[in-house]
Amino acid sequence: MLFCKICNKQLKYISNSHLKLHHITQVEYKNRFGGELRSVEYKTNYTKHSEMMSNMWKNGLLKPMPISEERKRKTSERMKVNNPMKNPTIVAKAKKTKQNRVYRIIRSDEHRNKIRLSKLKEKNPRWSGGSEQEYRPSWDSNRKPALERDNYRCVECGITDDEHRIRYDKGLHVHHKIPYKISKNDSLENLVTLCVQHHIRAEQEILREMNKIKSSLIDLEPDRITAKVTRRKGNASVRD
Repeated sequence: MLFCKICNKQLKYISNSHLKLHHITQVEYKNRFGGELRSVEYKTNYTKHSEMMSNMWKNGLLKPMPISEERKRKTSERMKVNNPMKNPTIVAKAKKTKQNRVYRIIRSDEHRNKIRLSKLKEKNPRWSGGSEQEYRPSWDSNRKPALERDNYRCVECGITDDEHRIRYDKGLHVHHKIPYKISKNDSLENLVTLCVQHHIRAEQEILREMNKIKSSLIDLEPDRITAKVTRRKGNASVRD
């Protein structure tokens, strides 16, 4: 048995309900007085009881208490009468709360423009020089024929233009197989119709391939090759 170090009462364990009388928590009690909160006898009995109940459950001696049909019927009848969502006052209050809930910060156009200007060009850490958008008559003249050639369907998944507008609120995309920056080619042979998802995947695949080419070119630079086969010992350079 244990004795409470505040009131000297004999207890099996120092519980939160007892410590509430002294306006203190178990953590504060342990930090102030130290020692164990449970007696050795209590721990032993608790462990034995836990093992016994576990073995009884494994051997099928313990089963969940069945709910009688009478109890189910009474619960169903009580919910029909006391169901809160059938109460018009509660329903009206819930609707009002949902309508008044703010899901996003509403910014003024002036504030939006200020944020946009603060991240333009050199102020944006990801800006890499940029490029001027040029007008290309060949793109305007070939985009629609590319869609008609592919029957207004994504060539990968087959989603139609109408389905795409319903799902993504925009029409199908026309993708350059070889990027325009490289090929400068807007011909039909270089265009293909894709949905949003497959357009993103195609762009990512192109970026991966370009990164592979860049990394291979970097490895072939003379300075890097020299750095790989050269070791420095003091002031002297020794080649492998």
